[in-house]
Amino acid sequence: DTADAGPHIPSDDGCKPWFGGGCGGCPCEQTVCALEPTCCSELWGQGCAKLCAANGGACPAADAGTSADAAAEEDAGSADAGGPPTCTPTYTGSIPGATLDLSKTPCAFSISAANGSFPLPYDVIVSASAQLYSTDENAGQCPPAFVHGGIATWIEIEGIAPAGIQKWCMCDTGLCAGQDVSYTATTIGTHTHNFVWDGQNWFGPSDFGNQPGPPFPPGAYTLRIKAQGLVLDSAGQEDAWVMQAELPIVLNP
Repeated sequence: DTADAGPHIPSDDGCKPWFGGGCGGCPCEQTVCALEPTCCSELWGQGCAKLCAANGGACPAADAGTSADAAAEEDAGSADAGGPPTCTPTYTGSIPGATLDLSKTPCAFSISAANGSFPLPYDVIVSASAQLYSTDENAGQCPPAFVHGGIATWIEIEGIAPAGIQKWCMCDTGLCAGQDVSYTATTIGTHTHNFVWDGQNWFGPSDFGNQPGPPFPPGAYTLRIKAQGLVLDSAGQEDAWVMQAELPIVLNP
């Protein structure tokens, strides 16, 4: 077995889960991937390690999905038997007549195959129109970068890797004069934002055309979509609102 096998390095025998697909040509790889193709195409998870143990892999009992190295799969968000990470968003908060939907957003990528293009589409679904003042969290009080159906959305991708904190956001869009509070009727319908991330660290352009930083390394991260602002009720009273969706994503080598 590979001495330093772990979340980012496959074991020689295929007996331990890791963030990538396949097991580097281990003896059980061909059989396991014929039984469960996602073991090679997406994530060699705990279920793949168990299939390996049952199909020619010389796996000690402790390695067949029960060792501490199974934490690699847990960190990747996978609950399936050898399949990709579980794409299960979590939702908090609410806006009258509107929801966020990340059910079609991918959650596992190969960095080499993506070639700097990671599609992260999401929907803003408006079922009933409301009078909203919608803003985001950019530091310079500039107009929101992303508005869908009258609702501004704030995107963050972040996590901690061995190299330190990794983050993408439009946090710094430069210094603006601030925005007056004005209410707009939201537009009924499903509004899709086909957001494509370049895989790099970035905090926004600022006033000086800040360029993206280094690429995110392989690992487990969080995609966060947030919307917030004020709403006018039927009596003309203002009330604050916020809604948020989060999705675990995994970047494989």
